[in-house]
Amino acid sequence: MGVYKIFPSQDTTIYTDYSTLNAGLDSILDLSKNSPFLYPSSSTGRVLIKFDNADITDALSKISGSFTASLKLYNANVDGIPTNFNIECYPLYQSWDMGTGRFNNIPETDDGASWKYRSANQTNAWTVTGLPTGVTSSYFTSIEGGAAWYTSSYGVSQSFDYFSTKDININVTNTVAAWTSSLITNNGFILKNPNSIEFDPNYVYTFNFFSRDTNTIYPPCLEFKWNDSTFA
Repeated sequence: MGVYKIFPSQDTTIYTDYSTLNAGLDSILDLSKNSPFLYPSSSTGRVLIKFDNADITDALSKISGSFTASLKLYNANVDGIPTNFNIECYPLYQSWDMGTGRFNNIPETDDGASWKYRSANQTNAWTVTGLPTGVTSSYFTSIEGGAAWYTSSYGVSQSFDYFSTKDININVTNTVAAWTSSLITNNGFILKNPNSIEFDPNYVYTFNFFSRDTNTIYPPCLEFKWNDSTFA
């Protein structure tokens, strides 16, 4: 089995509670549901992550025949998660800037993507209404934003239960194929909790993953696998 990994060119977390904050250089990607205090029904984070087209092309040049592509993120901290739940993954509809912010910066940094905006200095708001067919978004009514993404055959998810590993390992082969055939533009992925959980204040838990800026050996990756066996 041939295996080849590439690493993100950018990643960040966007937060409903901090709708203009950029966290592009944080070492943690955050899919937690925090204790509500500012917006009681929407305290949540979504993860944005992107891999360069050049890196994907280089990976595919090493592959012969069919392949699978998996998005992998490694768990850093988990606490109080529901017994059974899903994490959803979709290809993003619009481009975005990673930025150089960190969650604890004072004053907060806004030189990249946030819940409301996809570019530096609070410019280029995410398009979340009037979207074309096959593209959708979701947000709490008082906090518009949170990005938009392609649905159709590109949406995938991973189920977790109490005993399962808490690392993310999602098959995104269809999305990678759509990028390389120019069916959709590579703007990266969004990872999110289901709508039924995201905006429900009864769910509170910690679910963190290492980012590209981690000092550990566990950065996210896009892993390609293919059958490279030969027979004599």
